[in-house]
Amino acid sequence: MDVQALKKSVNSKEDQTTIKYHPETEAVNNEKEQSATNVIPDIKEKSLLVEENGIVGKTYTVNYVSAEYEITLKELAFAQSEYYTDEKFLMANFEIKNIGDKNEYISPNIYLVSQDSERYDDTIAIGLDDKYSKTLDWFKQLSPNTKMSGWVPIKVPLELDSGDLYFEYTNYYDSDRGYIKYSITN
Repeated sequence: MDVQALKKSVNSKEDQTTIKYHPETEAVNNEKEQSATNVIPDIKEKSLLVEENGIVGKTYTVNYVSAEYEITLKELAFAQSEYYTDEKFLMANFEIKNIGDKNEYISPNIYLVSQDSERYDDTIAIGLDDKYSKTLDWFKQLSPNTKMSGWVPIKVPLELDSGDLYFEYTNYYDSDRGYIKYSITN
């Protein structure tokens, strides 16, 4: 049930009911109210950021599960393995900071979609310059006001030099997806 339908439902009930909203579980519980009026709670509508024109170096604030994060794509580069000359990687250096007030896990989905609509997911890269050795942790719990950063390697064809890089995140309590899309050209 969406928030607007929930509010209408509360207003149309003849019995005295309080709707309690629990952001941690997104659960809604009905409880009988002893007062003479219905109580409409302060329900936060979670909006997932959809940014089509992401800018390298710009910080975006996203709502993820029950926390808020600042996401910054700090740097992009193409790199080749010194061991495997037929491998090329798009390297994306992200910084993620928990700006909320509680510990929370984050696990984004980062991938590239080429101009011909082929999808390339993050991977493990071997034989790259030491500059790229610190990779982004995947399912990590961040405390309030802490951050993590690192490189995300995406293996791409040697001839690929453009596409759209996605930083996608999902609110686990529903199927909505938010993302930041960065256009890549070499």
